Amino acid sequence: MASVHTLRLVNQPGPFNKKILSKLYVLYNFTRVGQILFSILSRSNLSFSFWISMFT
Repeated sequence: MASVHTLRLVNQPGPFNKKILSKLYVLYNFTRVGQILFSILSRSNLSFSFWISMFT
């Protein structure tokens, strides 16, 4: 798991590295969530248009 490896790196001493790695970790999680959501939406275009009609 890449996330576990990243957490192990973040836990190591050094405030500068910790800042950068925690930002990368957050960015990684956001892109992961975005990819999952996008794959779900692209898999079902019907539900996508349904959600658009719900929120507009």
